[in-house]
Amino acid sequence: MLKQLLTKLWRKPQFGYICILLFQMTLLRSQWKRRHHRLGRNHHWDTFKCNMSTVLEAQTGNVGAAWIVRDSFGEALFHSRRSFVGIRSQVEATMIGLVWTTEALNDIQVKRIIFETSSPQIQKNFSQASLPWVLHSLWRRFRRALDRLETYRVVRIND
Repeated sequence: MLKQLLTKLWRKPQFGYICILLFQMTLLRSQWKRRHHRLGRNHHWDTFKCNMSTVLEAQTGNVGAAWIVRDSFGEALFHSRRSFVGIRSQVEATMIGLVWTTEALNDIQVKRIIFETSSPQIQKNFSQASLPWVLHSLWRRFRRALDRLETYRVVRIND
């Protein structure tokens, strides 16, 4: 049934990137389940896992972003999705997604978090020096939001 719904939505241009985002979130969830038992033993009970994903539609500059926070038992606690417009690159889309997610986690008072994403930009561009100059303000917002967390870890998972 989900496959049929995604197929119908995929045919409508305005929903194409949402379908891709849903598919990526499903992949992240299945990968999280495989790792859950191992990670569950290695972190505190009040440490949560946040899966974050962004999808850029390059022709329109629209970005779909979503995040979900789960406890150590895999139960979803919080989630959100949002779209952004006027985005010029996948690096910018990833940075906007990280800033939005991290600021939201601060708003809901999550203090210990493991971020998980499949974005290749995380590994390559995870320092201000390697980002384009126009994204430095986003980097500073991201760092300020991270500094308000008690502990965090960013993990890039492979698709």
